[in-house]
Amino acid sequence: MSHVSIIGGGNMGQAIATIVTKGGNTVEVFNNNDTDKPVTGDVVFLAVPYPAVANVLAQRGDQLVGKVVVGIAKNPLNFETFDSVVVPPDASEIASSLPQSRVLKAFNTNFAATVASGTVGELPTTVPVAGDDADAKSVLADIVARAGCAPSTPVHWPTPASWKLSASCRSPSPPPRSWHGPAGSPSSPDGMPGWHRAPGEGPSRWWYLGMIVLVLTLFALLTLLHRA
Repeated sequence: MSHVSIIGGGNMGQAIATIVTKGGNTVEVFNNNDTDKPVTGDVVFLAVPYPAVANVLAQRGDQLVGKVVVGIAKNPLNFETFDSVVVPPDASEIASSLPQSRVLKAFNTNFAATVASGTVGELPTTVPVAGDDADAKSVLADIVARAGCAPSTPVHWPTPASWKLSASCRSPSPPPRSWHGPAGSPSSPDGMPGWHRAPGEGPSRWWYLGMIVLVLTLFALLTLLHRA
């Protein structure tokens, strides 16, 4: 069993508290007026809006040393303009501020209602858990599973290169075109002269030329028949 601290008493904070206690764990919830109350949980959820995370880390960073810290911020907004805020998709910002904590990202794709109920329709609520610390992920996965939800934990922090590829949706390069040489040459596997298609290459230039000749021939025949 785990002792859990939840910083933030909003919808998500209360929903997470529900599943934590459902699994037989103990929980304490911190609101805005609890700044003098120390964090005692082994697992700490930062259930606050993204703009408030930095303040929480500044105030309580020393209390989070050695703990499993779970960031849940999602779709961060500028509350003055309600425009989206560009931030890293993982919890790397929190991890860089808490080098002595074991930082995870979870619940950022979930809604409070389906977290609290533990189901989405007839299926258990799936909770993705991301991070590099296998032991920390195992602790959080146990909390989620004991509540009847379905933890999904095969996720690691992406490297910058992988995020670049994911963002740009780059496709593999097409296979190069190949010249197989004249008939009878070692590079001509079927003994036929000219261009041959490499696997997956598509029609050769001779196919297009043949189609043009066919169209012109048909046009000439139709012209002769019309004159006759």
